[in-house]
Amino acid sequence: MMKKFIEVSALLLACAGLLAGCAGTPAENNGTTAPAAAETSAPESRSETEAQWPRTYVDALGNEVVIESKPEKVISTFHAMFPDYFYTFGLSPLAVAAAESRFHHLSAFEEFLAVNKPEDIGPANSLNFEKILSLAPDLIIMTKLQEEVYPQLSQIAPAIVLDHTQINADWKYGVNEFAKIFGEEDKVDEIISGVEKTVADGAESLSQFRDKNETVIFLAVTGKQLFPYPVTQLQTVYNGVNEGGLGLTAPEAYTKLTDYSQPLSLETVAVDYKPDHLFIIADNVDGDAAQYITQLEENAVWKNMDAVKNNRVYKIDRSIFGFNAPIGTKFGVKFVVDSLTE
Repeated sequence: MMKKFIEVSALLLACAGLLAGCAGTPAENNGTTAPAAAETSAPESRSETEAQWPRTYVDALGNEVVIESKPEKVISTFHAMFPDYFYTFGLSPLAVAAAESRFHHLSAFEEFLAVNKPEDIGPANSLNFEKILSLAPDLIIMTKLQEEVYPQLSQIAPAIVLDHTQINADWKYGVNEFAKIFGEEDKVDEIISGVEKTVADGAESLSQFRDKNETVIFLAVTGKQLFPYPVTQLQTVYNGVNEGGLGLTAPEAYTKLTDYSQPLSLETVAVDYKPDHLFIIADNVDGDAAQYITQLEENAVWKNMDAVKNNRVYKIDRSIFGFNAPIGTKFGVKFVVDSLTE
């Protein structure tokens, strides 16, 4: 199971780092409401709210999970994707896996983290069960990759296992599933239309850029290696305007990649891809990645790339289009539009 987790995490470029846990919940974070991620309708009356609970949610493993009341203190055992949906529905996570080493440093969530920083419960592949127990959560959201620890987590609180690959492939499905969990079905249409409008407005802003037929690629730096960023993470970038995307173009050789787990040589990027614009994605706390990027910038092959010579290299962290979730998508659209139109 551990080997499987590490391999998939590398492919998704979301491997969590090791960090220590400490007991207790600080006063500033007890699962409070997050800053509004979307305009919401008037609050329901108490009787309407109570009528929704308890409810039963059937998770990705077929578990029938009974949620007694509207969740307020919710833990995510995955630092990527899931917290985005928490914030989208106005809920600040009580705790997140790899919070201190990863999640607290993601640019897409700065406004939320400035108000409330979730507790850390250790890396996703080595959770701190004692810490989770001490936080007394109402609900725990976990991935199928963590199936073997479901018995332990479900003893602490109701635990729901979600298929992160399915949510990554279809963010609207993700919105609908989290709405069922949080009892927020009435907000689904508004959230989806809000994301679609952001993308449509971004596509319109890039109309003149598309006319230039310039190519765009995204590369991720992990440690001291360069990886192609999965196209499945970039639906919004490369889908056509009529398909709900920005309609940008990748080099033909880049579109033929099928194995995103294999590192790329700089020569491959420079000679085979020859991008006109290059987005470099790396974690802000990855010291090896920062050192490697510095080495790249001193390399003659790097310096000779058109994207570099024309000052068309843009650096950002992994929250850009993070697992195609709503907030990460909106953040990504703004960053891409600002970068390509400045």
